[in-house]
Amino acid sequence: MLTCMSDHAILEEEGDAWHRRNSDTQTRLHSDPVLAEIATWALHCPPAQVLEIGCAAGSRLSAIHDRYQSTCFGVEGSSVAVQEGSARHPAVKIEQGIAPSCLTQFDDGSFDLVILGFMQYLIPREWEFNLATQIDRLLSTGGRVVAYDFLSPIPSTREYSHQPALTT
Repeated sequence: MLTCMSDHAILEEEGDAWHRRNSDTQTRLHSDPVLAEIATWALHCPPAQVLEIGCAAGSRLSAIHDRYQSTCFGVEGSSVAVQEGSARHPAVKIEQGIAPSCLTQFDDGSFDLVILGFMQYLIPREWEFNLATQIDRLLSTGGRVVAYDFLSPIPSTREYSHQPALTT
């Protein structure tokens, strides 16, 4: 029987496994579509407070901090990524956690930019509205959301190729 990803599966297994499979790609920021999108408006209105949900080791946040002097926070399911990122990018505050539950620690209106970093496909569909509600709560007036994830023409669920007992 297939089950949806749970906090436990992401925190204890798949977060670290994903990081091991993809850590070499996380520092290739020259062609990052998220940074390209931010660059279209940030020179005129740089983000002051940034949160990335699914930040891996924080390389994107570090680039945002360096380019725009933003205060950057990240939440990430992988403890290995959090340790690496905290050592590699000391100007970025990275914590282990799973959205949307980990977002309650932040005050209303805390961020003028929230980035969803390639993580929505991993969370159960029933969490989506809570995630949207939390992001809306966290955004300051006029704040922006940049979401980068798979684009599917129709909603679907399928076996997760890296852990067949889970679905995405």
